[in-house]
Amino acid sequence: MSGEPFDDFQIVENPLPITIAPAGGWLSLWQPRHTVAALAVLPGLFAINFLIADAPRTILPVALVALVATAQAVVAGSFLPQKERTTIVTCGMIPPATLIASTVLLSEMPVDITFGFLALALAATGVAFRFFATTCAVD
Repeated sequence: MSGEPFDDFQIVENPLPITIAPAGGWLSLWQPRHTVAALAVLPGLFAINFLIADAPRTILPVALVALVATAQAVVAGSFLPQKERTTIVTCGMIPPATLIASTVLLSEMPVDITFGFLALALAATGVAFRFFATTCAVD
């Protein structure tokens, strides 16, 4: 006891190990079968988004829907388990939530095309969180 205000606290050991992303992020774990899974769900995601968007059939709204569906397919394909593991590691709920939220934003696209750009930004955020902002450990 030296009179310092924090001297009375015991030293606390870190009870949980600090987890880090795999070297290179999730992108380093991407395998050809993840690409196949993403391509398999892409037409369905495009159809769902296209029907929900109900936007004019011009090039910009269709391109926005296609880009959002592509980002959603990449996120969905990334949830395929690794070959050596039997479980899916989600690393948070932000990427799956962006799948739903970007589709909801596309439903407002007939009101204003800006919602399509917001949906694209949200879907891209989901991809970025899935591949670069994870703190999950892959053991």
